[in-house]
This record gives sequence, C-alpha cells and structure tokens, in this order.
Amino acid sequence: MSLSQTDIRLAMRARCLATSDLYAPETLDTEGQDVNLFFNLVGGAGEELSFEASQQDLAHFLATVATVGDEQAERLVSDLTGGQVQRFRENAAVVDLWLDRSETFAIELQAGTIATTSKDGIPFRFVDSVSWATDEVELKVVRAICETTGPAGNVDKLTITKISIEGDSTITVRNRDAASGGRLLETIPELLSRARGWFLNAPRGTLSAIQYGARQAPGVVTATGKEITRPVEPYDNEIPVFRVNLAIGDVAGQAGTALVADVRKILQEWRGAGIPVLLVGSLVYEVKVKWVGLKAKPNYTLATLQTELQSKMVAFSDTLGADTSIELSDLLAIAKSVEGFDGVPKGTLVLPADDVLPPPGYTNRIRAKDVQFA
Repeated sequence: MSLSQTDIRLAMRARCLATSDLYAPETLDTEGQDVNLFFNLVGGAGEELSFEASQQDLAHFLATVATVGDEQAERLVSDLTGGQVQRFRENAAVVDLWLDRSETFAIELQAGTIATTSKDGIPFRFVDSVSWATDEVELKVVRAICETTGPAGNVDKLTITKISIEGDSTITVRNRDAASGGRLLETIPELLSRARGWFLNAPRGTLSAIQYGARQAPGVVTATGKEITRPVEPYDNEIPVFRVNLAIGDVAGQAGTALVADVRKILQEWRGAGIPVLLVGSLVYEVKVKWVGLKAKPNYTLATLQTELQSKMVAFSDTLGADTSIELSDLLAIAKSVEGFDGVPKGTLVLPADDVLPPPGYTNRIRAKDVQFA
C-alpha cells in the first residue's frame, strides 16, 4: 500500500515535534511558513515515489501469482487483500417476478415455487413465499433465482411467463425486467485484474473506486460512472460534486432491479460520505453489423473466417460499458485481425453507417444474430 502526501507530512510533523522544540505546532500547520511548505513538497515527492514502488511490488506479485495453480492463486490474492477480494464462483441470474390473479380465496405460494420461460423452459425458483388474503387480488412481487448458474439465465424481460399452481389456474407471472447477474467461474486473469483494481482504489469514495466497488457484486461486469457537478459559489472551499450517476451491466450489458439492489448495498462501503449515487441498470442497445464482399485468401474457408469475425465482434462489445460508442475503426480493425481475409476495404462494412453512440444509460451490444454477411 502506498503512502499519501498527508501520511508523509503528518509523519514528518510528528517527528519534528518529538525531536526538536524549535517549532510550535501552529507554525508547522500554517500555510506559507517555510517549514510547512517543506513538509508539503517532501510529502508530495514521497507520495509519487511510494506509489511507483508499490506499483512495482504489485506488478511483481501479480506476475508471480499468475504462474501458480488456481487454488494457490486464490489463496494468495485473498491473503494479500485481507480477504476483500475472493474469486467469483459461478453465479445464477436473479429477477423480480410480478404475480397476478383473479380468484378471491386465500392462497400462499411457498418459497421454492418454480416459474419458467415460455420458450426454453428455463426454471426460476421463488426466494420467498408470497400470499393473498381472502378477497385480495392485488399484484405481488417476489424475488426469484435461476435454477442453473451461468449467463444462460440472463433472459430478456417478459419471457418468464409460465407457472402452474394447483388450485388456482388464474395466477399469471411475468418479469418486467431482464434477469441478470448470471456468470461463469471467474478466470485467474480476471481475478488478478480485480486484485490490482482493489489496490489502486483503496482510497474509497473516488469515481474510480465507486465503479470498482459496483463490479464487486457477483454478476456485474461493467460499471460506468459520471460526476454531476454544480456551482458552489460563494462556497469556494466546497468540492463541486452534486452526485454520481452510475450505470451497471452484466455480461449481456443489462441489469434488472434485483442486481441493482445487490449493488446498492455494496456501494455503501465505497461511495464518498455525503455524495449520493444514482444507480441504474443499463439497458441494451443492439447494434446491427453487415459486411459485404469479404473474400478469403487461397487455402482459407470463407465461412470459417466469417464465424471467427462474428465471435471477435461479440467478444469486443461484451467489454463495453454504458454510454460507450462503437467506432467504425474498431470494427475494421477487428476484421483485419482475422488472418485469412483477402483485404478489408472500408466499403465492405455497410452497417453501421457511422460510429454508434448509444442513448444515455444504454450499453452497445453486438449479438451473433445481428451480424450479417453478403
């Protein structure tokens, strides 16, 4: 952990008072005094040197960890961060389900009740029980978790619509938001990247630290924040920040109310005191891509090259956070990285026609079904 300018300045102040009576405490603390200026200069230089040294030590440690087995790497990262950074296990998607009925007799649906998607039959289990009293017909909301782990549970909104309740066939179910948070086991490179982020963001309350803190919720892949400032005159000594807007997303680029609620709890340990965080789940902005006239070199199969290009574009978009554009130059560079195409002229990329900046709060995503070749 590196030392800050304040840490070094206070240490020098304490040392000076303990070993000499030449300076009174108020002299050491008064701006403009030579000794105070000296403390600040040395503290600033010391902070830079300490940071550089800590980064070198951290880089050496992470490089060492990367060479050991998975189990040992997990243990070393946990020990070094005091247990703050643990490897993410496979995680199941969560979602809030809305239940309606037209019958008027009392009924209770127990925790563990299953609702499924209408198309693929992906099951979601009620976390809590939900009940209606006699003559009560109002809408109910219950948290549900996917029965299987992984991103397959990150289903779109209005797809969980099947439920069978003995004794009341009028009960209907739907998910107003997409299910989100399902993920695979974290890879060791991903774990080491988070460990490095933990050290860099140890001074909590910064924008970078808030974004990092949001990504500590299992299932959250992207967190994009923006400081909203306001005028502070005549209070020149105030920090001009009104709030932080933060959009989060899972591997699919979206986040439902359930995942947002999990992140909101975690951010209590990361946000700055007195600075509110407006937290929203990102929505997906689907980007359609069309290539025309791509040709394969001899000894290469065009269909194979197209599949590779499709996969690379999907993987690229999966790394983007909210409000981040996809530039034509990015897509052309990806196509050029596929060995085997006989040139990639700019005219071969027909869609999108220009750089794509998503609407505020949305995340650009390229899905395999939206990539066409002609």
